[in-house]
Amino acid sequence: MLTNEERYRELTEKLSEYVSLIQAGEEEYFANLYEESLSYAYYSAKRYVKNEEDCKDIVQEGFIKVFYNLDKLKDAKKYLPWMKRIMINLSINFLKERRPDLFLDHWEKEEDFYQSDFIPKTESTEVAMITDESRQIIEHLISLLSEKQATILQLFYFDGLTIPEIAALLGIKEGTVKSRLHTARNNLKVATVAHEEKTGSKLYSFAALPLLFTNLDLANLFRVLDKDLQEEIWLGIAGEIQFPLSLEIAKQAGRLGRAGQAATVAKAGMSAAAKTSLIVGLGAAVVGIGIVGFLFVKNKNKPNAPR
Repeated sequence: MLTNEERYRELTEKLSEYVSLIQAGEEEYFANLYEESLSYAYYSAKRYVKNEEDCKDIVQEGFIKVFYNLDKLKDAKKYLPWMKRIMINLSINFLKERRPDLFLDHWEKEEDFYQSDFIPKTESTEVAMITDESRQIIEHLISLLSEKQATILQLFYFDGLTIPEIAALLGIKEGTVKSRLHTARNNLKVATVAHEEKTGSKLYSFAALPLLFTNLDLANLFRVLDKDLQEEIWLGIAGEIQFPLSLEIAKQAGRLGRAGQAATVAKAGMSAAAKTSLIVGLGAAVVGIGIVGFLFVKNKNKPNAPR
C-alpha cells in the first residue's frame, strides 16, 4: 500500500499535467483539476471556517480565482500549495469580517512566552507510528482549543507559514502570534496528557508534532467528498466561468479534449446507452452549448476575469 507521501507525489504529477494542459489553452481540463483537488481545498478551508455553507462559498470563490490566475503559476508541480494558500487567504479574510475579535492585536500572557518553548520543525520517524485513530483523536483535541489558538496553530504547523507571514496575514503583531502559538501548544499538550492518562495510550511525541500535522494535512487529499457536495460546489463555479453546469459533463469534455478529439470519438461510435446519457445530460445541465461547442468556445473566448 502506498504511503500518503507516495500518493501525494503521484497526485502532484497528475495535477501538474492538467495544469500544463490548461495553461497551454486546453481549459476544458479544469473540471478534472477541480475534481482531483477539491477534497484538499475543502478541508483546508474547513479547518478555519466551520459552517458548511460558508465553507462551500469560500471553496467556490477559491476555484474561480484558481481558474482566472492559473496562468500566473510558474511551476505546475506547485499547484497544490498554491491553490491551498488561496483557500487559506479567503478563509482568513472571511473570519476577519465575521469574527474581528480573533484579530485584536495585543500580546496575550507576554510574561509566559519564551522563544525556546517552540517546537523545532525537525524531521522525525516517530510520526510514522501514529495511527488513523490517533490522528482523529488529535484533530478532536485541536478542535477543543479556542478559535484564536487553533487558527495560529494550524497556520504555523498545517500550512507552514512563518511567524512574520502569519502576522501579516492576520494583521497582528509578531509578538501576538508567538504568544498565541505558545499558549495553543501548551493547551494542546495539557489536553493530550489528560487523554493519555485517561486511556493509558501514547498519542505522539511533541517532537514529532510538525510531521504529525504534515501527515494530517496530506490525509485531506484523499478524503472522499459526497458526490452531491462536489456537484453543488461545482455549480457555483461553472456558472461564473461558463462551463457545463454538470460536473460529469464538464469532465467528459476534459476527457475528450479539443473538438477534433471529440469528433474522432463520436465517429468511432458510442453505445446507445452512452449516447442517451450524454443527450439527457446535455439537455438538463448545459445552458446553450453542447460539449463540442463548449470545447470550441473555451479555446476561443476566455471569459473576463471578475475584478
